Amino acid sequence: MLKPFLQLAAVGVIGVVVWRVLSIFMLPLLGALLGILLKIALLVGIVFLVMWLLRRPKDEPTKDEEAPAS
Repeated sequence: MLKPFLQLAAVGVIGVVVWRVLSIFMLPLLGALLGILLKIALLVGIVFLVMWLLRRPKDEPTKDEEAPAS
């Protein structure tokens, strides 16, 4: 009757040990991946900002092209 509880406890202990060992190796990889994704997002944001800044003056109507008042 005690065997299922001991097996469950053994699986839990092994799971915790494996989690601790793998977290030591995986955290730097996850941090590097997060850093790369952050840099890509920053570059894409800068590109979109430059496109928005360069496109904005073309969208504004000039004094000659103003819509007539209704």
